[in-house]
Amino acid sequence: MLVPNKELLIKYFSGHCSEEEEHVVELYLSLEIDKDYINECLAEISHDLETADSTVVTLQQKEKRRAKFQEIKRSKELNDTIIPKIHKAQSRNISIYRVYAAVASVIVILLFAGYYAIHFPMQRTAYISLATGAMDEKKIILPDGSKLWLSANTEIRYEEDFGARNRNIEVIDGEAYFDVIKNDKLPFIVKAKSTTTRVLGTAFTITSYRQLGYTDIQVNRGKVNVQAAHQNYTGLTIGDAIHLDEKTMHSNPYKFDRGRFDPESRHVFLQSVSFEELALRIDQIYGYRLVASSPDIKTKKYTIEITKADTIDSLLSNISWLHHGTYEIKGKEVVMY
Repeated sequence: MLVPNKELLIKYFSGHCSEEEEHVVELYLSLEIDKDYINECLAEISHDLETADSTVVTLQQKEKRRAKFQEIKRSKELNDTIIPKIHKAQSRNISIYRVYAAVASVIVILLFAGYYAIHFPMQRTAYISLATGAMDEKKIILPDGSKLWLSANTEIRYEEDFGARNRNIEVIDGEAYFDVIKNDKLPFIVKAKSTTTRVLGTAFTITSYRQLGYTDIQVNRGKVNVQAAHQNYTGLTIGDAIHLDEKTMHSNPYKFDRGRFDPESRHVFLQSVSFEELALRIDQIYGYRLVASSPDIKTKKYTIEITKADTIDSLLSNISWLHHGTYEIKGKEVVMY
């Protein structure tokens, strides 16, 4: 590093340097400085101004030079101005470079993202959705050979490539009976509201109507594992069932003798169900709206077998006889007394 001599420094601080000389001095001041050496130069300039020969330097010139010196000294003070200005300029340049670098990085990322989006578009999962309406049932044979029967007002969906990578089905709403072909490599998984049922090969029924507020799983054959909200039930076999309250997330296991939904014999067996569920089943099977004539009718529990061959009159007669009541049909509405 070239260190300017005292004469050059004095010349610089006196304000008489050329542009090239200023560049040499300011480069020195920005990198390597000897404060004592610089202050010595400043003191000498100040002394020269005070002692200058009046025959050589007129009073007007002396005052003009002193004012110039003070101006330069103030603007070039080492501790206050020179170093901060230079470093500030350097910091500003560095900040600008960082901004440019950040912008360039974002542009590169966006370009790569755009290229990837165009040449490698996101693969969205394609689903097959199936649904039944009121007074309707449907039998379906899945790609893996498994069978399912949908009750009325049921909606399910599964992936388009079902059986290739997985055997996942979602019961969005309603009730379905599953007869599953065994596959040790691909478990058969059914999601219904807050429950997940996992099997390899078995038969079971899932009831999960939104308006009933619960999900129920009954095992008809084989072995089943169920996750009901935060509770796991493993190794469930024929006659085992899980009931989950979708509102409280409370689940409990229970035993059953007759399945709720048997598509082969075309019957529905209701055991100690609410008035709301009885009304739902009558509407699904016969298309009649069930109405309670009093709060007492609504609080009762009902046990009844509904065979699809039964007429609405024969069914209502059985209900009235079993529960000591009467009924009246008004168009498509049934009033229970």
